[in-house]
Amino acid sequence: MKTHFHKIISMALLGLALYAQGTPAWAGQAHASTVSIFYKGTVPISAQGTLTGARYSPDSTQYIGCYSLSDPYGLNASVTCSATTRVGKSVSCYTQDGRFANAIKGLTDSSYISFKIVGTAGNYLCTDMEVINASHLLK
Repeated sequence: MKTHFHKIISMALLGLALYAQGTPAWAGQAHASTVSIFYKGTVPISAQGTLTGARYSPDSTQYIGCYSLSDPYGLNASVTCSATTRVGKSVSCYTQDGRFANAIKGLTDSSYISFKIVGTAGNYLCTDMEVINASHLLK
């Protein structure tokens, strides 16, 4: 009986060891923020969030991103950035500043985006942009 009990314990430990080998280990800090739009009164002044946070949010509403268009020669690039919060508040801004086009070339799934906005409803200009790529932004 004692031998049978040791055999059961040994098999259980072996099973746990094999199971543990197949389970991925995650390490490090993790922070995937939701999309936020900040206002001064009723006028949007900035938006921020992570691509991963928006993509894997529990709702199907959040979005943040930027895209660039340029002529066939790579000149006159224009950039549009947009954000939508979990409650459906949206904002978009536009710029022809080539530095923005260069910044969004570095966007990855681990990117945090923040952009500032000036202007009036329907005609917002992007004024500043921050792009951060970091491991803690991955999900």
